[in-house]
Amino acid sequence: MILQFVRFNLVGIVNTALTYAVYAVLVFVGVNHFLALLADYAVGIVFSFAMNKRVTFRVRDRATPAMFLRMAGSSVLLLALNALMLWLLVDRRGVNSYLGQVIALAVVALLSFAAQRILVFRVHRGEPSG
Repeated sequence: MILQFVRFNLVGIVNTALTYAVYAVLVFVGVNHFLALLADYAVGIVFSFAMNKRVTFRVRDRATPAMFLRMAGSSVLLLALNALMLWLLVDRRGVNSYLGQVIALAVVALLSFAAQRILVFRVHRGEPSG
């Protein structure tokens, strides 16, 4: 599990850089931070699914629609949490939109690992860790 967490974080760094760039560019050009967040998540779900399947959890089985739906479903819940945190930080507390997303990412990243490990790629005790 430790190696998976390391690989997850390496994939996550690339995914976060990619999706944060999407978010930052959209906010920079005047898109509302919630709409930018939706675009950020759309790109992130597809990239994260592909990379975590291959690199982090090393799932050799073919990707199935059910697997992707579990990823999308867990991502929707994480998106809701992320949006709530942005609302609290940016809209209620006046934190800068960029900093607010950095803070939210710290919480969401930990929950994302757990969701993907347990729900999406179904890695349980006793299974090979890849």
